Amino acid sequence: MPLAPATLQAVQQAGQTLHAARQAVQAEIQRHTERLVATMASQPFGAEADRSYAQLRQVARLGHELQSLEEQLAALYQSAAQMPAEEIAFVEALPDQGGNGRPAPPADVVDAQELEPRRARRQARATAPKQAPAKPARRDVPAGLACNDLKVLDFLKTVLDRRRWTSLPQSEIARQAAIPPGSVGATLRRLIASGALRRGEPGQYRLG
Repeated sequence: MPLAPATLQAVQQAGQTLHAARQAVQAEIQRHTERLVATMASQPFGAEADRSYAQLRQVARLGHELQSLEEQLAALYQSAAQMPAEEIAFVEALPDQGGNGRPAPPADVVDAQELEPRRARRQARATAPKQAPAKPARRDVPAGLACNDLKVLDFLKTVLDRRRWTSLPQSEIARQAAIPPGSVGATLRRLIASGALRRGEPGQYRLG
């Protein structure tokens, strides 16, 4: 049974909240790093430098854990969104056995009633525009990916492999895949959640 739209929306909102929290922690990491650099320049062997370094490690660990939670939640959302739609059972109408006491219509009337809808259907098929056959789904990519996801994945397959990590800035990915720079982050998260891509150190990727 599929999840209700409100449930999917709640999971999505949780992911957005996690993303905002991770961005805030990244800003804290930058602030603590600048503070540590300033302290090391003025008091390289003082107790303040040790405290600044310990605080930076704690904030960096928090950022790493938030990133892991965000990726796990993105994977859960993808799995939930791809759950099959609920099947609706249709009950076939039983033929009229004459229990209502009404006599059956004459055979010529039945033939005329059946012939008219058939003629209308034939005319509709003759005048309807022909549609191009649907393109078969690609078998080399995971299901559930959007158009931008496929563009990025096609580009990444030309520069990455499964054996080593490669540093690749998001601006270069957006330029080569011809997608908006603002959508690269979400696209990469969907590819990671689908298993087609893996992320190592910040800015490093390899094929899944």
